Amino acid sequence: MIRYLLPASLAATLLFASIVTSAARPFNALPVDTSLPSVAGRTIRDISMNQASLAFAESPAAGIVYYSRFGISELAVKRADVVMPFRDRGAFSLSLTNYGFEEYSYSSLTGSGGMQISESLLLGVGIGVERIRTAMTEKGYNAATASIGMIYMPSSSARVALHLVNPIPGKLRNEPQLSAIRTGVEGDIGDRLTLSVMAEKREHEPLSLIAGFRYSPTDPVTISAGHNTDTGAFGFALCWRFGNNDAALSFLSHNRLGISTAVSIYRLFGRR
Repeated sequence: MIRYLLPASLAATLLFASIVTSAARPFNALPVDTSLPSVAGRTIRDISMNQASLAFAESPAAGIVYYSRFGISELAVKRADVVMPFRDRGAFSLSLTNYGFEEYSYSSLTGSGGMQISESLLLGVGIGVERIRTAMTEKGYNAATASIGMIYMPSSSARVALHLVNPIPGKLRNEPQLSAIRTGVEGDIGDRLTLSVMAEKREHEPLSLIAGFRYSPTDPVTISAGHNTDTGAFGFALCWRFGNNDAALSFLSHNRLGISTAVSIYRLFGRR
């Protein structure tokens, strides 16, 4: 249903997860969206955390994101997404991300697809190209990325998910890249409350546990909050819908670097 594509529902399980972080990219610990999506979520903001979420899309949509990291303009992340459903059980998406400054810049273009295989199983895959330039590599270099996602729904109110990022052994890569595995559970308590928990293991980093909730006091508004054990960080987000638009405002803390803010707006364009 349309209300599941762009609702103000933020799965706080991944309030602090990132999709591209490695020792070679010291500024890349960035969330992929202002609502910081869930590995088992059902909204457009969840597609980069699990491409299987695209199977929930029922309307073409497009949106933009601006993420101000710690109030430093050079670290601000800009993102644009386009989603196009196909047939009855899936969708394609195209995402462009960019940020950087004189000493370091990063951009990526990712195409993803997700579809419903059966009544209880969703599968998705994402393929992308990254462009990285540092002060030591003026010409920069390109790197390919890949991710695979699965969502299993044992009931209409529960979702179990698995997501693999760059599942390629390090010795087979030309450039250093993040490999990560994420698994999570999301459950609806009635019509307005959702609880989430997730575990994430990134290459060369300790295991993180992220837990949170989202609550819709009224149909147009959703509030979410969560906590990450790895950074000791907290996050809060407010989303609201007006007409065919979905907007979000988020605040994320860091135990050493301070507060980051993000805003986004997405628009629906009819139905599939």
